[in-house]
Amino acid sequence: MEYDVLTIDTSTIKKLGYRFDSGLLDQLSQFKNNDTLLIFSDVVVREMEKHITDDISEAREKHKNSLKELRKKSAMDNASIQKINDLLDVQLPVDELANNIIESFLDKTDALVIDSVQITSDQLLNRYFNTKPPFENTSAKKNEFPDAIALLALEKWGSFNGRKVLAVSEDKGWVSYGEESEIIDVQTDLATALNIINSFDMSKKINDVLHFALEDIMNNEQSEQREELLFEIEGQTNEVDATSIGYSTEATVISAFSGVTLSYNSVSFQEQKPSKLKVVNRQDRAITVQIPIIANARAITTFVLLRNVTGYEITPGAFITSEEKFEQDASKDFTFPANLLLTLEIDTLRDSSEIAEIEIIDTPASFDFGDINEEQRNYTLLHLR
Repeated sequence: MEYDVLTIDTSTIKKLGYRFDSGLLDQLSQFKNNDTLLIFSDVVVREMEKHITDDISEAREKHKNSLKELRKKSAMDNASIQKINDLLDVQLPVDELANNIIESFLDKTDALVIDSVQITSDQLLNRYFNTKPPFENTSAKKNEFPDAIALLALEKWGSFNGRKVLAVSEDKGWVSYGEESEIIDVQTDLATALNIINSFDMSKKINDVLHFALEDIMNNEQSEQREELLFEIEGQTNEVDATSIGYSTEATVISAFSGVTLSYNSVSFQEQKPSKLKVVNRQDRAITVQIPIIANARAITTFVLLRNVTGYEITPGAFITSEEKFEQDASKDFTFPANLLLTLEIDTLRDSSEIAEIEIIDTPASFDFGDINEEQRNYTLLHLR
């Protein structure tokens, strides 16, 4: 079925980390100046803005608390801490920062925001008291009002404009609503929804060249394009948003403050059939497909550790305790499932393709480094107490 309208719920975008400049959310820029329209209910936009505001506030608060800990442990002087706090304070208010992020995203995608002001209380209450989707028969039923407003607004807009809407949501209420609606169909996965939109009406010529290229890359070990792709991946090093976990018998692990850097050693393809892959972006001759992979990479991070040292006797029978801080680098090889976004430039005249861009997404949210090797330590005396 042809869809020329796409919408996405808040939970899906939140799950993707509001990373509008990378991964699948970055693929939504294809809808700027495109026949397919990206739309959002104003309720979803407000929810996104609130979540981003909360995330920025939380990050600032954590940073300031970390600075307080450094001051307590005399690891940084007051003047330096004040300079950092001043830099944080001169930034725009968090609600303005969040609004700027959302406005930039909406502009980048040419997204249309649907006004929900015309949704009546009678419409909402009828669904609420009759437990119609998206309301469910649970104690959290009242929390589903924003979803109900968003869906009713989208339904009304689609009906008025004679448009069929493809929605993306894992929420049970959205899925149930889609099952009974003649205007809104729901997919639970963004990549699947993008594939439905981009695969429709793709010319046979482009599809044939794409299929041949993917078959060659994934199944022909002698392929030059396969060799080029693997070479580019194995040369990639990138930082990822992830939590590091480490253990020490002699110290307390404070944090992995440098983030996690992944240096890829190798990848293998989980899916060998090109027809099973999802086309997540199609612009002119540039086609982006999502390929499930198994990646092996070296993860590198730096832990901050604290250790108490006793035994400083200042008077007979009177001891003091010193606290030492040291940094410890850690690295370990991990194997994990992920997804590769591969963009190919298709040349139908020459029946050929070229690799234009690669990006590895859906990497793990945490890395367990196990016991931390403490042979190479950089000790710094923090204070005596």
